[in-house]
Amino acid sequence: MSGEASVSRCPTGERVRAILALLDGVWPTRRGWSSRCPVARHDDRSPSLSIAEGRSGRVLLYCFGGCTYAEIMAALEQRGLPRRSPVSHVAPPTRSPFAEALAIARRQSWFREDVRLTNALADTIRCRRRAVDGARRTATAAGDCEQTWGLLATAARVETDVHRLEAALA
Repeated sequence: MSGEASVSRCPTGERVRAILALLDGVWPTRRGWSSRCPVARHDDRSPSLSIAEGRSGRVLLYCFGGCTYAEIMAALEQRGLPRRSPVSHVAPPTRSPFAEALAIARRQSWFREDVRLTNALADTIRCRRRAVDGARRTATAAGDCEQTWGLLATAARVETDVHRLEAALA
C-alpha cells in the first residue's frame, strides 16, 4: 500500500503527509501508521517504524528496531524531507523495559558473535580462578590430611588450565 492511499483514510496534517509520502510500505494502524524504517543499516523487511500525530499536531516517530530519532530524520532528509520540518520524537509508553534493553544491546559492540565468545572465555577464566581460590582456602582450613593434598592437586591442575585459557585469550 502506498503512502498516499493510507493518508486518504484519516484526516491528517501536512507534516504527516509529507513524511508518509517519503516512506515505503505504509499501513494504517489504530493510532496512526506503521512503515518500514528508512534507515539503511536497519534493512527493514517488515514495518517497525511507528508514525502518529500528537495532540498538538506534532509528528511522532518511533522505530521498534532500535534506530534513533537522529538516524530516522537523516534518512528522511536524504529522501527529500525539508531540514526544518517540525517533527518530534516521543517513545510510546507501551514499550517494555526488556524491549528497550534489547534494542540498546543490539547497537553495542559486545552483541557481535566474536565479542560474545571472547566474553564467554573471560567468564570461564574468572569462574575457574574463583574455584582455585576456594579450593585453596578449603584445603588450608582443613589442615594436614589426605583430602587436603587431593584438593591442592586439583586446584593446581585447574590453575594450569586457567593459564592456558589466558594465553589463548591474549
